[in-house]
Amino acid sequence: MPTKANGYASNNDDHAYNGSIRSNKYHSRNIGIKELKIEHYMTKNPIVAHSVVNFSGGVDVMTTNNISNLVVAENRKPIGILTEREILHYLTNYKTIPAGRLLKDVVLQPFCKVNSNTMLLEAAKNMIIKKCRVLVFGKAKGVGIRDED
Repeated sequence: MPTKANGYASNNDDHAYNGSIRSNKYHSRNIGIKELKIEHYMTKNPIVAHSVVNFSGGVDVMTTNNISNLVVAENRKPIGILTEREILHYLTNYKTIPAGRLLKDVVLQPFCKVNSNTMLLEAAKNMIIKKCRVLVFGKAKGVGIRDED
C-alpha cells in the first residue's frame, strides 16, 4: 500500500530509494548511481547557432525551439553556451536585450568536454569544479549537451 513520505506518495516496495535506479528505457536491471553514463541523460543533437547571429536572433532560436541552452559555434566549433541566465542578466541590468550585439560578443557560459561514456557523477563533479556546462563530444564533433538541471 502506498505511504506518504516527505510529501511524496511512495510505495515502499517499488519506489524506495536504495542507492540504485530501477529499470527504465535504457536499463533492464537495477544499476547503482556510479554506473550511470552521461549518454543516457544528455540532450542529443543540441541546437547550435553561429557566432555572428545577433543576440535577439539567438533568443528567438531559444524560444522557438523551447530550449534554455543554445550552443554558440564559430567555424563549426563550440565557443560557449548562451543560457537563460545571460538573457535575464541583460533584462534585469539594462532593461533590454542588445539586439545588434553578436553572440560572439556576449558573455557566454564555458563548457567542459566529455565523451558519451563519461560517468554522470564525473561529469557533475567537473561542472561544479570548473563552473561550466557539459558538452558531450563524439569522434570529432559535439553530439549532446547536459546542464545542471
